Amino acid sequence: LCTNPPEGIHDQRSGCLEASRRLLAMGPEVIPFLENELMQETPVLDFLAMNTFGFMPSEKTAAILKEAIQRLDRSEETTRIRNKKVSALLALALQGDPAVVDLANSGRVYVGLDRHLYQKVPALAVISVLTAPDSISRLEKQIALYAGEDRYLDQLLAATFSLAQVAVPESFDTLSELSKHPEWPIRMATVDGFRRLGDRRSIDRLFEILRDEPDGRVRGEAALCLERLKPAEDYERLLAALETESYYPIRSTLYKIVAQIGGADAVPALLQHGGSQDLGDRRVLVTALGWTGSTRALPLIRQSVQDPSASVGMAALEALNRIGTPGAVDSLLAAVANPSIPVASTAVRLLVQRGERRAAPRIATRLLSRFLENDAPPRDREIIGIFARALVCLL
Repeated sequence: LCTNPPEGIHDQRSGCLEASRRLLAMGPEVIPFLENELMQETPVLDFLAMNTFGFMPSEKTAAILKEAIQRLDRSEETTRIRNKKVSALLALALQGDPAVVDLANSGRVYVGLDRHLYQKVPALAVISVLTAPDSISRLEKQIALYAGEDRYLDQLLAATFSLAQVAVPESFDTLSELSKHPEWPIRMATVDGFRRLGDRRSIDRLFEILRDEPDGRVRGEAALCLERLKPAEDYERLLAALETESYYPIRSTLYKIVAQIGGADAVPALLQHGGSQDLGDRRVLVTALGWTGSTRALPLIRQSVQDPSASVGMAALEALNRIGTPGAVDSLLAAVANPSIPVASTAVRLLVQRGERRAAPRIATRLLSRFLENDAPPRDREIIGIFARALVCLL
């Protein structure tokens, strides 16, 4: 099932899942067999044994897994050994044993920050979530132990990130202290913890980071957390932050928050930021204006359709489509004749999505006037298919 899946089994992963299901159905009698597999070097089967043990909680299987972890820590470090240790740790975490938190963030083969098996989430964080809330006190003890030692920065980072994923109100003071750490990755790791807490003091802390943090990456993360929280009661603070913020990635996030919270009332404040020299800033601003849904934003959005940057013009058309009033749709129709192929193509796509039949003669005119000329540039000829299919859809 694992090494050579038979017909009917989709792939090796599916085969291993089926094998685990069958082994679990056999009950405790399979424990000696699985324990023996942990001692072997047979590819896949040792991982199968550990994964199966994760769903067979008992003192016996927990002891076997802990012994396997200790044995792996005495091995020469390789990718395979690291992955085996992570799998053994996960199995122990699935059993709910909080001791796994200490085993994951220590040892000769250190895997606390390993992200290979968990889609960019550190192994310690996954294990901490599985064993919460018992993992919290262990993480705080690790933070206290590693905080003063530069040589343990990786261990401190893993513990800090993990605490942020399982934070409870009592974790606020620890996260707040770590948010002032001299190393920016540690400060960055605390930010999501404040978002998860989401209480008044945590939101205030995010605003403090947004205002005072020297590293743009950390400030940007704080802005993203505020976007997810959307604190409506802090609308004026967000407007004030936008007035003083000069870093484009953060400004773009603030545009979104202001538009999402303020709606039509946000238009006057957003319009004050038009005319930026940064095309990215212009693009995100016009997108935010579309989210307001207000017709008061239409003049700047229409002007942006003619922006020298096609990306800004395309964003303006998306904003017009989002507002969707008759006047906005008329502006979409006019954009079919835009000299920019990307802009015109975007207009056509949006009009087809709306089922706007008035676009058909405009598309036909565009095809006949330029694209079907014998001397049309190759790039224009490549767009013929897009326009022709759109025309068919609207007829």
